[in-house]
Amino acid sequence: MQGNFEIVSRDVAAMKSVFDDLKQNLSDKIDKETGTLNSSITALSEKIDKGISGVFAEQFHLYFDQRMQRIIGVIFTLAAFAAALYKGLIQSAPQRQQFYWLLGLGVLLLIATLTLTRSPKPPKS
Repeated sequence: MQGNFEIVSRDVAAMKSVFDDLKQNLSDKIDKETGTLNSSITALSEKIDKGISGVFAEQFHLYFDQRMQRIIGVIFTLAAFAAALYKGLIQSAPQRQQFYWLLGLGVLLLIATLTLTRSPKPPKS
């Protein structure tokens, strides 16, 4: 019985050694694959972030440029209309009427500006 126990003990020790080697090899492979996968995901995430940031920045600049061009165009147009209206008003109306006309126009433009530039109210849920 003693001989059989020694044989079994050696076989168990050999199997344990083989399993330990397999375990270590598998652990190394898993660590390597995990590192590779992690670096691939990180690189892809950075690439996506740069792409989204680039698209957002480009669209923001285009939108901002369009808005600024529209605002500048409206300001110059209003200035031209105001100059023409003022010139016409000076030539056609007495001084007291000019004051009332310009005051009314100023109030009208103020109301229009406040109405057009107010923030939209969020929809009710």
